[in-house]
Amino acid sequence: MSIDRLVDLLGNRDLNYVRQGISLLEVMYQEDPSILDLFGAMKINQYGIYFPNRELEIYYPRYVSLELLCMFIRAGHPELDVIKQLHLGDMELTTIPDEIRQLTAITSISLGENYQFEFPSWLSEFTQLRSLKMADMNLQKIPDVIGDLKSLVELNIAINPLVEFPQFLCELPLLEDIEMRMTGISELPDEIENLQALRSLHCGGSTLQKVPDTIGHLKNLEKLVLNANRLTFLPDSIGELTSLKKLYLGRNPLQELPETIGQLGKLEYLQLMFPEGKEPIIPDSISNLGEKVVVVVRDDNEAFYNRLSSLLPNIKKVDPEPMLFGSGVY
Repeated sequence: MSIDRLVDLLGNRDLNYVRQGISLLEVMYQEDPSILDLFGAMKINQYGIYFPNRELEIYYPRYVSLELLCMFIRAGHPELDVIKQLHLGDMELTTIPDEIRQLTAITSISLGENYQFEFPSWLSEFTQLRSLKMADMNLQKIPDVIGDLKSLVELNIAINPLVEFPQFLCELPLLEDIEMRMTGISELPDEIENLQALRSLHCGGSTLQKVPDTIGHLKNLEKLVLNANRLTFLPDSIGELTSLKKLYLGRNPLQELPETIGQLGKLEYLQLMFPEGKEPIIPDSISNLGEKVVVVVRDDNEAFYNRLSSLLPNIKKVDPEPMLFGSGVY
């Protein structure tokens, strides 16, 4: 079998032929590992297996990469310890292949857009895992095994029909960034105060009805995205977020902002995108924020703009139509 034929199989648009190519390569590799030198198109680095040869066109690069990685694991390839990141999103996976269990030095896994997925219990063995992305997986609950990943720094559970923020997430001591926009979660647990390393909490476009008083204990929190939820009030403890730099509040049925908002001494950006007639009462204490804070309002709510302009000098009007949930644009 020629190398050209092998390349044709791996680059085929029919996944069945691709699978044939993987099986063929595994047989050839077992017979003669130097086949990879002849093939000359695969490299191993911290991101996994990749194809630097531009003449090799792979129609399913991530699938081929994963299958080759599993093949190398089975064959005991010596260079796999360098792999630190796995990008497994949008591959119609139902679980992580068992071979991956041997790569316990992995620090980052992306799994988004795999919609019928079962998390393996052995994932808890990945004690160095720092980043886990689980966005848009049709998850109705967070698997218990996630609570065992004590080294997690970044967790993305956005765009899932979740209804509960499990308390075990509040026991991840190194967690700095939680992305949970567009979920069905209606409230955050009081125990969220345990996440003392937390720097960014993104809950935009969800169904939050309550923010716990304990949120004020998050002394390292720098970014809090609460816009486009169902909040009618904010706890006074918001003013205790001494590190907060960005706060997104628009498109909530808020009755009023707490007086303590004027205590946010490090605040640099305040998003108040409320439609006309649905603005909260703004306390005079907001003027304590001064000119260092950029306040963003809708460009079709002139009365609200004028009210804020009398309290704060740096007001920016923007078009609400292209607004993304908590994006850096607005």
